Amino acid sequence: MRSVSAFYLANNGGFVCFPRIQYIDQNGNKQLTPDTGQRLDINQNSTITVAQYNIPAGCFGQIYIDIIWGDDRTGGTYFLLDQSANATAMYNITGTTLDSSVHFNGVST
Repeated sequence: MRSVSAFYLANNGGFVCFPRIQYIDQNGNKQLTPDTGQRLDINQNSTITVAQYNIPAGCFGQIYIDIIWGDDRTGGTYFLLDQSANATAMYNITGTTLDSSVHFNGVST
């Protein structure tokens, strides 16, 4: 399984969203990082890191996109989260609040 230390999101949708990380903790429970206010307006992008949320190494995680006034989405693909990894999972999101699509664009090193 590929390790990443960050997730990149480009908001190409017609909505405002907040990128977060959803992960499975060491007890097998699903966790969602808090909303830190990294608001992405239309045509903005952001990188969020495992380190900024202090997620323990060895957890599995994916990008979670909190869409204001819409249906939240995830990136689907899980990665091994590791602050020391030199890789970023790249995503963009398109569509509208109630009909959006998340696109995985590979891993950048």
